[in-house]
Amino acid sequence: MDWWLIALFAGGSLLLALRLWAGPAPEKPRAPPADAPPLEGEELWTAEALARLGTEATVADLVAQGRAEELRGLGYRGDLPE
Repeated sequence: MDWWLIALFAGGSLLLALRLWAGPAPEKPRAPPADAPPLEGEELWTAEALARLGTEATVADLVAQGRAEELRGLGYRGDLPE
């Protein structure tokens, strides 16, 4: 039963040594600026995308389509045209 403890200690020491040898983790990529164009495949009807890329004409088009409640459900906080 003692060999499990020894194996666990040896494995942990090996993992620690490998981590120290590899150095720090690479830096994570930064978020694009707020005025950046949409990324390929990015969902454009999310609250974040509407806040960043949406215009009054975009909101008016969605309201004209009867999607005003969907805008509110996405978290849009601006005034909705009639």
